Amino acid sequence: MRRFVFAVFACMAGTSISTAEESVYQTDFGAWRFMCQLHEDLPDDCRAAQGVRDTRDASRWIRVTLSLREEKGDAALYFTIPRPKVTFEPRDEGGVVVVIDAYKGTLHLNEDVCSATECVIDWRLDTPSLVRLGSSKEMFFIFPIEENRGLGLSISLDGFAESYLALLNVREANESKKANTK
Repeated sequence: MRRFVFAVFACMAGTSISTAEESVYQTDFGAWRFMCQLHEDLPDDCRAAQGVRDTRDASRWIRVTLSLREEKGDAALYFTIPRPKVTFEPRDEGGVVVVIDAYKGTLHLNEDVCSATECVIDWRLDTPSLVRLGSSKEMFFIFPIEENRGLGLSISLDGFAESYLALLNVREANESKKANTK
C-alpha cells in the first residue's frame, strides 16, 4: 500500500516541506495548489486552493478551496471573501453569482458563515457541477462589497479536474490502508 501512496505522490511531482511538528506535501495543478498534511507517511487533510486579488484594490480578494467532505465523501468548493460592507444573505437574489464559461447557473449554497472580517460560502458540488467545472476554463464569481455595488473576480479552472482526481486518489489510498490495517 505504501507503494501506491508513493506512486500517487511521485506522479504529482511536488514538494514536501517538513518541520518538527508536521510535514506538508504540495504541488501545483494548473492554477490550483494541491496540499496535504502528512501523518504516518499518509496524506491527510488534503485540499486544492487558489487565491485571486483585485488588481485595483488588494483589500478585495477571493480564495477558493476544493475539498472532499469527510462525512459523505462528496466534493465542496469554499469561497472565502472579505466581509461586505452591507448585510447580505448569499442565498438571496443579488447575493452571489457564479458564471462558468458564460453559463450562469443556480448555485446550491450552504452553511454560509461570516466572521468580523470574512465570509465563507460553501457550495456542495453535484456530479453535473463537477463535470462542468472540470471541462471549463474559467469561473467568474461576483459578490457584493457595498450597497448597490459588487465585485467580480475571475478564477481559472486550469488544473481543477486534476486536483479533484488527486483528492479522490488520496482518499482511495487512505481507505485502502485503513482497511488493510484492520
